[in-house]
This record gives sequence, structure tokens and C-alpha cells, in this order.
Amino acid sequence: MRRLLYFVVLILLIIPGTLLYEALTSAQKAEESSYLTKEYEISLENPIAQSKEPIAVSFVQAASGQVETGTLVTITGEVDLILTKGDKTEFGLSVNEEHGYGVYVIQDDSGFTPQEGDRVKVKGVYRGDYEHAPLPLVLASKIEVIE
Repeated sequence: MRRLLYFVVLILLIIPGTLLYEALTSAQKAEESSYLTKEYEISLENPIAQSKEPIAVSFVQAASGQVETGTLVTITGEVDLILTKGDKTEFGLSVNEEHGYGVYVIQDDSGFTPQEGDRVKVKGVYRGDYEHAPLPLVLASKIEVIE
């Protein structure tokens, strides 16, 4: 009888804790998704980015901070390392320029489905360094595959 009582008390302690954890996790995921969407919309509505023609930037310029955050840029390179999170896609864009090799991080939620090895031209807003690595980050507004 005592064991049954301990078992019931243990169950009553575990279930509310599990439900609370799941509720907090769901709330955090919703907040993260909302933040990512809001950041993307704000960047594309940036009047500086819309008022200018996109400029072709080199990796050296972007990586060394010579490009102002919010600048509309175009980059051409090869898709590698694709990461998908829900309807958001991030991928590395490798460029081979006269000064050497570099990698941009491209964030896109327009529905473009990249394939590793695709050669693409990206038009988007330069956002500074990627939060997880010291690589230039571009929020894509248009991506086209180059044959």
C-alpha cells in the first residue's frame, strides 16, 4: 500500500513538471519564430535598401566591415551546406574571387529550395556578421539559379 502511495505521489509530481516544460518550450519556439519573421520583414522594408540599386560586393569588403549594414547587395556563388528550420532556409554561398575564397551565410524564407552545387545570384540586404560564426550574413529577397 505504501509503495502505491509513493508511486501516485511521484506521478503527480512528474506530470505537472512535464506539462510546464512543454508549455515553456512551445512558447519559446513561437517567440523565436515571430522574432525571425519580424527581423526579416524589417530588413526588407529598410528604406535605405529599397532606395538604392543593389551593389556587387566582394567577400573581402563584406568580411572586413567595408559594407554598411542595410545595404542592398548582389552576390554570385555556389550553394553549399544547407540548413532548414521550418519554412526558413539558411545556406552557405561559396565565392571564389581574385582575392581568394569566402563563404557568405544566406537566410531565405521565400520558398526557394537550394540544392548543393547550384550556382546562384542572390539579391538581398547585408546584415553584418552571422550570429554563429564570423561570416557575412545576407537576408535574401531574390535568388535565381544561374545555368
